[in-house]
Amino acid sequence: MNGPLSEFFKVGLAADIELLELTPEIASATNDLPENFPGDPFDRVIAATAKVLNLTLITCDSAIRDARFCRVEFYPFKPSREAHAPRMYRLAPRQTKGKAPSPVGSTRDGARGRG
Repeated sequence: MNGPLSEFFKVGLAADIELLELTPEIASATNDLPENFPGDPFDRVIAATAKVLNLTLITCDSAIRDARFCRVEFYPFKPSREAHAPRMYRLAPRQTKGKAPSPVGSTRDGARGRG
């Protein structure tokens, strides 16, 4: 979506989704996280919000789950990036009969291209 952030919120926030404020209590709770909690500031605020508001955090991040700071529903899901990768970043080079494989992102004559 292109446009101002305010338009994103109008379109993206459904009637059953609530935008929460970063309160002083939540900000303070980020300092109470255990030493083994990941350092990403956004993850820290999300976990602190879950703790302060007594919410269950749904995450696929095992480090957040293992920190045991807030109630977590672990969802071990990682999206596959292979299906959406541009052709020049495919995982294995193409095999040609009787020739060595072409490097990814190269044409057979060595010129740069889409292969």
